[in-house]
Amino acid sequence: MTKLITAASVLAIGAALALSDAARAEPVYRTPAQAAQSIIGKSPRTGVMMAKITAASCTGIGTSRTPGYATFACQARWASMSGRVWMRVASAGVCVSNRSLGDCPPALPTHPLPGDPRLCSYNDAAHCIHDAVRAAIVQHVGPGSQLCTPTSAFVATCEYSTGAEHQTYTVMFKKGATAWTMTVTP
Repeated sequence: MTKLITAASVLAIGAALALSDAARAEPVYRTPAQAAQSIIGKSPRTGVMMAKITAASCTGIGTSRTPGYATFACQARWASMSGRVWMRVASAGVCVSNRSLGDCPPALPTHPLPGDPRLCSYNDAAHCIHDAVRAAIVQHVGPGSQLCTPTSAFVATCEYSTGAEHQTYTVMFKKGATAWTMTVTP
């Protein structure tokens, strides 16, 4: 069964989708050295309980603007692993993914539509989206144990369990002409 959850219903359950000035993440341009420094101590967005990045070297992606780039490909080291991570920089912080740049939500527009999952009181669009995903699961199936993993910037897969029931759900945010909606499917 597919259940469409509107932005108004998410707001009604207190999913913290209130707009904060800090959440308006305008693109920020950094040099590769500044980008490498800014991801030290961060965890890649994908994966559960990943260790913090301890070292990084970055290369700008896309068009260079003074003083640098808004997106980067970086070689990073965390715990006993190393590999490529992707990074998007915004005024509200950075998003780091060890899967693809597509995992990092784009900057929040100056005039966002109602229900935009990047809207919340945090300074982190990815964190806002994660909270909106969890709120959608609770509204759809009720309280229970959830483990949600993003599969792209606006889609997540959640393992849900109540002890007696175990189910996998997909939560997808979609931008419409006048508002965003969420779809939850088993």
